[in-house]
Amino acid sequence: MEILFRNAPRLKDGDFKINGEKLDEIKRIVSSLDSSYLPIQGPPGAGKSFTGKHVIADLISQGKKVGITAMSHKVIAGLMDSAVDELKKQGIDCRVIKKGAATESPKYEEENSPSKVASAILAEERIVVGGTSWLFCREDLGGELDYLIVEEAGQLSLANLMSIGA
Repeated sequence: MEILFRNAPRLKDGDFKINGEKLDEIKRIVSSLDSSYLPIQGPPGAGKSFTGKHVIADLISQGKKVGITAMSHKVIAGLMDSAVDELKKQGIDCRVIKKGAATESPKYEEENSPSKVASAILAEERIVVGGTSWLFCREDLGGELDYLIVEEAGQLSLANLMSIGA
């Protein structure tokens, strides 16, 4: 709703100023979001996915539940692969599961049943879950994720964003 009403992103504490190392400051800002959003934009190669995998690892290290969505399974799988690599590199353990089209990645679980994925989200304390808007718009998942990362968000329609943001 914050995006729909064009409200500026809000933080629980602190400010949006980048005072130190950029990646550390972005992780600080994301952790301080107050039921809000943070757009990260840039041309190809600017480091958006690099930043995303580090933000995901940081949130999981804090015990958060993180969803990853996009318009296609291929895009979701790309960020999930990178995030899993970063989690392993940092020695952070959590469950990682993707709903939908098989990508045959050995890095995470794949499940076709949305009910089983929803059950995993409800059961786990720390989890990374990938799926399209069809997964995250489920009524039983409302408010269950701490963060939802929208990869290539410019390609996601506003209607889809509203359905998954509830």
